Amino acid sequence: MFLKMLLTTVCVALGVTSAHAQAYPNQPVRLVLGYAPGGVVDFTGRALAQALTKTLGQQIVVENRPGAAGAVATTFIAKTRPDGYTIMVMDVGTVINPLMRKDVGYKIGEVTSFGMVASAPVVIVVSNNFPVRTPQELVAWGKANPDKLNFATAGVGTAPHLGAEQFWPHVGVKAVHVPYPGIGAAFPDVLSGKVQLAFSSIAGARPFIADNRVRAIATTSLKRPAGLTDIPTIHETLMPNFNIDIWTTLAGPAGTPAPIAARLNEALVAAQKDPEFVAAMEKIGAEAWSTSVKEANDILLAEDKKWAPLVRAAGLGDQ
Repeated sequence: MFLKMLLTTVCVALGVTSAHAQAYPNQPVRLVLGYAPGGVVDFTGRALAQALTKTLGQQIVVENRPGAAGAVATTFIAKTRPDGYTIMVMDVGTVINPLMRKDVGYKIGEVTSFGMVASAPVVIVVSNNFPVRTPQELVAWGKANPDKLNFATAGVGTAPHLGAEQFWPHVGVKAVHVPYPGIGAAFPDVLSGKVQLAFSSIAGARPFIADNRVRAIATTSLKRPAGLTDIPTIHETLMPNFNIDIWTTLAGPAGTPAPIAARLNEALVAAQKDPEFVAAMEKIGAEAWSTSVKEANDILLAEDKKWAPLVRAAGLGDQ
């Protein structure tokens, strides 16, 4: 009798879960972004929210929770209820944070991906007051002026930061890192010349490049991105095969029911074909990156393995 009652309870619970998943979503969905407005995660997240509102049939409400290179938002997501109604756009910093800090607040296993969103390179921009116009001139200036070069990023442990940490030793230049809580906060100092250059997302730099308030001198992918085809890559000028991309993924807490994860992946893949979303990604030199749920989570594991030795080599963190 006890076993029958237990089996009945389990079946009822599974039935409720299944019915809940089939009805998903039946209310607005909150999309958390781990950076302040002005960067690639914010730009991608807002464009994605508009597209997902169409494909899911429910309003996607954007909420910025900046801090610690996305760690504040990811910690919040890792602890939230896994029902698909509070999700986030993560970037590579989400994988890097736990590699650097033991007290980051979450482990990568506490979040799950529903699918990759897009990928875009980093762009190196310099102040108009800085007498450098090419990657080669940047290296020459740095060597001729030891200990006088500084550069901004969206924070310690972000892809642009670690890309810079790979770049400087290879070209034999020392530079001081000046981290900001999001790349948007860095541009006033770059414009004034207080900070000479920035390793930035294209999304963050685009408005300043467009009206010539800063000068783009290089990008970090293997090919020139849309919108910046006149700007050379580090790969073609100084470091063959140098390739640093800022990827984004749609994610939520581990334990999200598989039917809900599948529904989010289905809606995401459809959203990536939306002409307005495609146009928005082209503006920031990004390309949509469609995957299955499994493929996306395999990518997170591969990225974890990729960045661990780079974090150690850069002497970052307390691990």
